[in-house]
Amino acid sequence: MGTVALVLCGVAGLSLLLASESLEAGRIFDFTLRFPGSDKIAHLIQYALVFFAVWWLLGKLALRHTTRVVTAALIAFLLGIGDELFQRFVAYRSYEYADMAANACGVLLGLGLAGLLPSRRLARAAITVAVIGAFALAAYSYRTLHHFNSGLLYAREGNLPKALLEYRAALHEGMDAPSFFNELAWIEVESGVGDIGAAVSYAERALAATPHSADVLDTYGWALHHAGRSREALSLLERAYAGKPKMFCIHYHLGEVYAALGDPAKAEFHLREQVRLFPGGSEARRAAVSLQRRGLVLTSAPPVTTATGS
Repeated sequence: MGTVALVLCGVAGLSLLLASESLEAGRIFDFTLRFPGSDKIAHLIQYALVFFAVWWLLGKLALRHTTRVVTAALIAFLLGIGDELFQRFVAYRSYEYADMAANACGVLLGLGLAGLLPSRRLARAAITVAVIGAFALAAYSYRTLHHFNSGLLYAREGNLPKALLEYRAALHEGMDAPSFFNELAWIEVESGVGDIGAAVSYAERALAATPHSADVLDTYGWALHHAGRSREALSLLERAYAGKPKMFCIHYHLGEVYAALGDPAKAEFHLREQVRLFPGGSEARRAAVSLQRRGLVLTSAPPVTTATGS
């Protein structure tokens, strides 16, 4: 294998390594959920190491010093862009400009630590800017995400009223993303203590930004149903079902809406499907309660409780 091919294989290997790290997104998400901003420091360290790896690989080629430095920095930065773009297609991960900035700080840190800049003063300046920049990004991330993340943790525990308080605090702090408005609308409805009118408004904002999202269509339809607008809700829920027929709550939602609209046959079908397909979920338990309230008996019903939440 030629030297150039060896270097290209090495860079490709780095790309695969970064991609495999992104595929461990569930564990990474759990950690950053509890410590928002910590991922920016991780990006700083990671891309300093990526720069060193690329610098070492380019040492196999007969490049002038300046060419090698610039090429290593450029490749490391492009790997960071590619890594971020790849995360758009990975569950629990998303493309963030702040992550790209942290990656750039990591490359700058690598340049400074490697002593590859024209003077020690410039190297110290690069290290200082990189570290301060990454910590500033981490602080910003913490300030913007800590209420939202706390809300997610409370929602996981089933404490929806506390989740709602945290989400509202995040809104007050300036949180502004379609996924956030979708979550906030959902919790406003599911908590049992929320503002249904506000839930409809938040779901509308989420849908305006992501008009083809089945999850957002479902949330909007469910909010409309709770606002007494079941006829409007039905078309949205049917679109959500067509786009994502295996959604964990869609049959329960359709069943309740069909029941409200006076179509008992379709209501029974969807409520039974919720119990059959998702027997361990809270929606299945509520579907079982709804069926029993209508005098219908399940052959193998899940434990019946009045618990709410999803």
